[in-house]
Amino acid sequence: MDENKQEYVDTQERIDTFEEEAWQKLSFRSANALKMLEIDTPTKLKAFVESGLDIGKRRYINFGKKSKEEVRAFYESFEKNHPAEAYHVMSERETLEYNIRKNATFLHAEDIDFVLNYFDRTNHYPMFYMLTKFFEHSDWRKDQIISEYLGICGEMKTIEQLMEKYCLSESTIKHEIHWIDHAIRRAADRVERNVADDWEQYKVSDDVLKKPILSNEDFLPLYQSVKDAEQIKMDLECFVEICYHSLRFFGRVEERGKYWLYTVDGVQCFRFSWLLQDFRKIPRTKKAEPFDLSEVCRNTEYWYNEKVVRKAVPTVIEIAKQMIWHLYQLPSKGNKIIIAKS
Repeated sequence: MDENKQEYVDTQERIDTFEEEAWQKLSFRSANALKMLEIDTPTKLKAFVESGLDIGKRRYINFGKKSKEEVRAFYESFEKNHPAEAYHVMSERETLEYNIRKNATFLHAEDIDFVLNYFDRTNHYPMFYMLTKFFEHSDWRKDQIISEYLGICGEMKTIEQLMEKYCLSESTIKHEIHWIDHAIRRAADRVERNVADDWEQYKVSDDVLKKPILSNEDFLPLYQSVKDAEQIKMDLECFVEICYHSLRFFGRVEERGKYWLYTVDGVQCFRFSWLLQDFRKIPRTKKAEPFDLSEVCRNTEYWYNEKVVRKAVPTVIEIAKQMIWHLYQLPSKGNKIIIAKS
């Protein structure tokens, strides 16, 4: 036997070619039969044909004489046009490059080169870079509007600027922007599915994770390192938005254009909107009693399923204090909001 001759083995490239041609050239019945028989590689098909196309006791599979003839003809054609010796066994690095070039259609040639070079240096993928490129190369209007509104690929645009650029009404632009959460998650899922899920590499410091309430500035060290390494153009606020949807180690409460980030589990079970609704009903008079957040935030009525998450209460109180100050500029004394008119 020739020592230099490659053994009959499956390579990813040949397997992919096999899958594509099987669905293109076989009838649905025959292709589906192979799928049910779990014959999804050239090696498995070779063994199946050499066994006489015997399906054993699996008589429930629709695989009659016509399908057998069709599969045998497909096997002979595939072996002739795509012989095993035409495909070399790829190294880990070659497999990495092949998979990216085949699956990550949202990356252009120069983007792929950047990703591969980055991986060679760091042994992980530039997730922010790839997510940015997903938006940059998307031809879907919703992605384009959201990208420009947040400034994912560069300078942010106002609603008025977007209306002018896309010749759309204000209500239409706002409707598209409403889907920011879905758009970012969709882009992240696409990157994870087609390239890799390496978001865990972007871990903030333990000191930050111990803080119950985060600010954008807590992400500044991570932002600066990623900005330089992955050549991103988004600002810090946009970066935090991507982190929220991709890293998933913190939660967020939003109210009238401002958000509060928290790391304490259970805060999401508190109904801040209900608290604010009741707070607005209190008459603003000099005789009004201070609004005691310590008492209110322990009231089961404001918690989902009326179950108070005790460890989350201090964080809930602090967020409520900041939220009320943001909305009404009413100061607090301890855990009480001073609501009387001056």
